[in-house]
Amino acid sequence: MLADFFRRLFNPPARLLDTGRPGHSALLGRGRTKRERARAAARIFHGTHQGTVVKLNPDERRLPEYMVLVGEVNAIEYIPPENSARGGAVWRHEATDLGGGKRSKNRPLLVADPDTGLVAVVKHNSALRFDPERGLVG
Repeated sequence: MLADFFRRLFNPPARLLDTGRPGHSALLGRGRTKRERARAAARIFHGTHQGTVVKLNPDERRLPEYMVLVGEVNAIEYIPPENSARGGAVWRHEATDLGGGKRSKNRPLLVADPDTGLVAVVKHNSALRFDPERGLVG
């Protein structure tokens, strides 16, 4: 679930590799390391030369097989870093929003590990994904 999200982020489908902007397909190309692709996606998303990425620790990269279902995600609000072209504002992504008035059917899930208390948003059967050009989609 969450692993699927990150796999798609770091191994984007071909349609994401060619964003239509000069150099974007080269930046996100499959010959690059995961770190390089993450930095390139961050640069495209934030519109800056600084590609800030976060390295997850081993506990954050692996979710247990069984998690507590907290609920469905209705919306995600986030604040990009100040150095981002998107910074200085609170951005809200409504779950199921595909853009252009289109909606997907399923919402992502908010789950928690009963042992560690780790909370995560998992794709489950939703269309949630990250697009470097558009941000959160689905």
